[in-house]
Amino acid sequence: MFKAFTTLFLVLALVACKKDSKIVKTTTENPSPTTQGSIVVNITAKANNKNLIRETAFYKSTGTDSFKVSLLKYYLSNFYLTTNENSEKKINEYILNEHFGSTISFTLNNINEGNHKKFKMLLGVDAERNTSGAQSGALDPLNGMFWDWNTGYIFFKLEGEYKTVASTSLSPVAMHIGGFEGKNNSLKEIIFNDLDLKIKANQKTIINMELNLDEIFINPQQLDLPNIAIAVSASEAKIIADNYGDMFTIISILNP
Repeated sequence: MFKAFTTLFLVLALVACKKDSKIVKTTTENPSPTTQGSIVVNITAKANNKNLIRETAFYKSTGTDSFKVSLLKYYLSNFYLTTNENSEKKINEYILNEHFGSTISFTLNNINEGNHKKFKMLLGVDAERNTSGAQSGALDPLNGMFWDWNTGYIFFKLEGEYKTVASTSLSPVAMHIGGFEGKNNSLKEIIFNDLDLKIKANQKTIINMELNLDEIFINPQQLDLPNIAIAVSASEAKIIADNYGDMFTIISILNP
């Protein structure tokens, strides 16, 4: 009897030990070798050469008009890197940024090692995703950046209030910019050339950018707030998008 009990105990002990050996896996502590790194993008929103402060601070637009911002929200997508050997790589991400403070950050992962001279991104959501039906994540309609299945996504949303020198009363600002087809296509491809951008395995490259809201009101057209504060048509949205297409600037790149 005692011998049988001892044999049973040894069998159970061996089974228990075998089970435990399957549970103890430390893939995070001992990752497999990789040749990929990542890019951290920091974007600081500015107006009148000052960091954006929501709700309270007023900024000059053009002439004597001034405005304050309660909401700044936009899509960035279709990121591309071009190597020094002219090989182009796509980073298939859709990023929805909202500035609660002046600076936001996001990370682009799984980028192959290499030296790059060009960085490209799309301000907006490409035509394919505009017509792909209900989606999730950054493209979920519940994020408040979607009109309907016919008109698609809002690419850029600026809300707040403005005043003029003729009146101290406040009027609403609601610039909701979208449209991906035909003459009123408001998608903007933003290209940064002549860069020294290096990706190294398991390390982060940092890109510091500025978003200059002043560009909404200048070049190629000077726009006055009373005329564009409420963008209600595709043609008005296109005019604003043509102005803000150059509002992003790379300030510095910190290579690993």
